[in-house]
Order: sequence, then structure tokens, then C-alpha cells
Amino acid sequence: MPAASKPAASQAASAPAKAKFVNTVCPIMGGRIDPAKVPDSLTRQYKGQRVAFCCAACPAAWDKLTDAQKDAKLKAVSRSK
Repeated sequence: MPAASKPAASQAASAPAKAKFVNTVCPIMGGRIDPAKVPDSLTRQYKGQRVAFCCAACPAAWDKLTDAQKDAKLKAVSRSK
């Protein structure tokens, strides 16, 4: 029954290829982020979510924050969406 496997394959192919980020605004600098143009080098994993940044300096700054500071930064940018 090969026909039964085809819908599953086409469903996977129709899934969005865009990376999903928890933010559309940089949590460090506050600049808008185009999710389609963010390279892996400008992302971090945090509590099971992908966080995107606007420039190369921001991930390094993020890495120096405490979890409480990161939570506050993400909360601030989520309100500005």
C-alpha cells in the first residue's frame, strides 16, 4: 500500500521550513529580527526555545547574563511584538 505513505511525505514537505524563534526583536539591542535571515551563529537555545539576535555581539552578551536576566529580557521583547 504505497499510497498510504504518500500523504505523510507530502505533509512533511508542506511543513514550514522557517526556523521558529521565541522572539522577533533582539533581547539585547532591541532591533527587529527577520527570522528568515538569522544564521545559526546568531541564535541560542534557552529553556527549550530558540532565541534570535540582531548581530554577532548580542549572543556573547546573552551568554554572560544570568537566567533571571535572560527571562527579563525575553519578557520585555515579547511585550513589544
